[in-house]
Amino acid sequence: MNIPVLVDKPIFAYEKIDFALPKTNIKTGGKLTAIMTLKNIGNVSWRNYGENRICLGADNPRDRVSAFTESSRMGFLKENYVKPGQNGHFIFTLKAPKTAGVYEEYFAPVIEKIAWLDGNGMKFLVNVFS
Repeated sequence: MNIPVLVDKPIFAYEKIDFALPKTNIKTGGKLTAIMTLKNIGNVSWRNYGENRICLGADNPRDRVSAFTESSRMGFLKENYVKPGQNGHFIFTLKAPKTAGVYEEYFAPVIEKIAWLDGNGMKFLVNVFS
């Protein structure tokens, strides 16, 4: 006996809801925490654990090391699990670079080892002073 199984093609999509960056001027070496809220408008749940967790990665160019984290990953999902239609909150813990200047930092959601979620050209600007 054969039982048909229908599987939807995965849709990896999001909508930007809010971005809270408490400071846009910061002293070299200073620390700040920011929160990005994204709505999961795809058909795949997000999770903050395992090898396929979702996070925010440095973009433009993609997967480069961020001057604010010394890593290619910048923001991490606060909730354990975010179903389609729900909002997820991504926490950034940033440290200003040692060199003063105006920094334009691009980022995008990435589900590790699966896909980057394209669109929206998300970024922030920070003036680092000495």
